[in-house]
Amino acid sequence: MSSSYNNRSASLPDVYFQVWESGTMSLSARTILQASLLEEQLKEADRALIDRLLYAVRQGWVSIAGT
Repeated sequence: MSSSYNNRSASLPDVYFQVWESGTMSLSARTILQASLLEEQLKEADRALIDRLLYAVRQGWVSIAGT
């Protein structure tokens, strides 16, 4: 799966799966997560996915690429 995403075509579950599978969060994935967090009405399930990814980064299970 490509690590490049178009903000209009990538859903949070797709981003979550790609990041978890690769173990690396790309710049495009971070941009999608940031844009999602800035939405006024974020679904609880989507918020939980973002929280899980951020927890994985803090634990060292997922690394940040291109920092």
